[in-house]
Amino acid sequence: MCIRDRHRAVLRVRLRAEPGAQSRLVCGGAAAERIRNIGVIAHVDAGKTTTTERMLHLAGVTNSLGGVDDGNTVTDYMDQERERGITIQSAAISFDWEQARVNLIDTPGHADFTVEVERAVRVLDGAVCILDGVAGVEAQTQAVWRQASYFKLPAIAFVNKMDRIGASFAQTVEDMGAKLDSCVPLPFQVPILEDEAWCGTLDVLTGDLVEGKPGQMSSEQKKVYREQLVEMLSCYDDVLMEQCLNLMEEQDSDTAQIPTDLILAAAARATQAGGIVPVLMGSSLHDNGGVSKLLDCITTLLPPPTARQAPELQNHDPSKKPALTAAALAFKVIHDSQQLPIVFTRVYSGKIEPGQVFHNTITGKHERVLRVQQIRGGKMIPVDSLKAGDIGALVGLKNTRTGDTLLSPKSAKGVFEGVKIPPAVFLVALELETASQEAALDKGLRALCQQDPSLISSSNLETGQVLLSGMGELHLELAIDRLQREFRVKGVQASEVQIAYREAILSKEATFHSETIQPPGVQLLPVEMSGDLAPLGDPGDSTEIQIHFERQLEKSLKHAGVEAVTEGVHDACERGTLLGFPVGGIRVQIDKAELLNERATPAEMTASLRLATRKWCSTALAQASPALLQPMMKLELNAPTEHVGAVLSDLVSRRAATVSDVHPLRTGAQLVRARAPLSHMVGYSSILRSLTKGHGSFSLELHQYGVMDPVAFDQLVQKMGGLLPPG
Repeated sequence: MCIRDRHRAVLRVRLRAEPGAQSRLVCGGAAAERIRNIGVIAHVDAGKTTTTERMLHLAGVTNSLGGVDDGNTVTDYMDQERERGITIQSAAISFDWEQARVNLIDTPGHADFTVEVERAVRVLDGAVCILDGVAGVEAQTQAVWRQASYFKLPAIAFVNKMDRIGASFAQTVEDMGAKLDSCVPLPFQVPILEDEAWCGTLDVLTGDLVEGKPGQMSSEQKKVYREQLVEMLSCYDDVLMEQCLNLMEEQDSDTAQIPTDLILAAAARATQAGGIVPVLMGSSLHDNGGVSKLLDCITTLLPPPTARQAPELQNHDPSKKPALTAAALAFKVIHDSQQLPIVFTRVYSGKIEPGQVFHNTITGKHERVLRVQQIRGGKMIPVDSLKAGDIGALVGLKNTRTGDTLLSPKSAKGVFEGVKIPPAVFLVALELETASQEAALDKGLRALCQQDPSLISSSNLETGQVLLSGMGELHLELAIDRLQREFRVKGVQASEVQIAYREAILSKEATFHSETIQPPGVQLLPVEMSGDLAPLGDPGDSTEIQIHFERQLEKSLKHAGVEAVTEGVHDACERGTLLGFPVGGIRVQIDKAELLNERATPAEMTASLRLATRKWCSTALAQASPALLQPMMKLELNAPTEHVGAVLSDLVSRRAATVSDVHPLRTGAQLVRARAPLSHMVGYSSILRSLTKGHGSFSLELHQYGVMDPVAFDQLVQKMGGLLPPG
């Protein structure tokens, strides 16, 4: 098929597939058209923060370039970030470039802080994916790309570290197409090589040198690159395709006649529709023009809020009065030096001003905004208001958490899709040297869990221990460090990191007939109970606990009784019957819950129902074939070829891993993909370091929770001192 016929065929298919397709405007005004809400995403150490610092310096926000190694960057402002040289929290900052206002969020690249990426991409309109020109697409690159793709974020890619030995722009672009879901990488720049090493960058559209040396590239080569770009781009934009077809009808005509502005407009449409991912390159650390060009493309190719469809406001009736005057989503909470919450917010409609009262439709509470602020890393700048499309911070909202919907006026109803929180897979037990620090620990944990919803604090009712669960060893280590530094909790000690196992039931349906339960306690009354338990799907599929009541029973118990029984079920599920881990993924049907003393006071009734239900449900769980679930992890590791044999032997023989893939990388190392129980991977960093003489790296990502095999279960029971006593 000739080029002309292929263009026409693609155009016919696109017109049939997308009749009248266009973006829906979500907020109006010239100000919103100027805004670009973008996130910088990447694998750890690909150069996200360095690229961000270069942007801020070019935009005039900083007088000198901050450095990760020097600990003086704007976006890595926490003490722990500066000490360790990694990004721990997503940090927002606003700046102007040309005619645009850029609201940028720099996200972490470490897998332990994946919730920071999740809540950032939830409120953004576009992404800049930074790739290491030597390593190419890495494990966490794929993870953060999937997170951005879920929200259909248009993206630009920037291949960084092109000045390093072994960097390959062509191989990285090939990796993107092969390893990133639904990614069509389209280079808008090409490298100029000298002795096979990068020495400069050519802008394909203009033929101009972006940075470095001009090299030996001829005018004819530049023309060929431009024609290839236009041809490829026209397959993703109908307007450009029509222009190409019209030119082909004329003799001695070529795509060089198409103005650059028209091609850029086509590139913007194709990028914002998700058809292509423009790819640029450079070296953020030693930049001479690459990051400046990246900023130009951010403002030119990525969409303003007006070009993106707003998330659906569920359960909202726009016909009801009074009309909605403002709608926003809280996506992050931090605390200031006085431990007062500051809520990061994306405004989807209307305007937010100091003194405005909002209805938090998740908590049902009304909260007043005291101050409105623009975010600049760790600093806050007061502003008069936030308008539709803006990202900013609100002070005064004491009960708002990540993922909450804020609507005005306070009578408004509706809810945005929240933020997906990954399950915690590690836990530690916290102990204090003195009881005088209990209040400080409780306050600190509440603040930390409000800031970071992937941290979960709970208490073991039997032992009195405080448990803290999180995403990884580093995540928990930093949380404890923050308790001591920021919240001044003295003498807090943590146990060894443990696995956050779960419990489930395997019986398809277990019916428990009428039984009289005498709850513990002198003043409590017997309750007659019956019902059944069943799993929700396969073990590990869900952590949900569904509770259903027989219709007449629900009416007779009334609200207080239903609430007491519900709380009793949740009490029982907090501590499973095998080893005391939480139970989830079950459906509980309550057919009977009858108090055997009709003269009971309301307080006696609710206390008796709750404790009797807890005892009944615990007994039922023990008889419904309980099983222990363990986290199964996806493992990706890089190791030098000469050490791969030892690494594989260790994975299979000592880590109970199932290896799925081993293939060479252009760096001379080998990439290994495997699945392994998390319990076998605790402390693996030092083991891999020993096996590879310090040259190996790996990443873990939760695959699923699976039923632990009997041998491993018996070993764990022995390690933990035996099963829980019956009842």
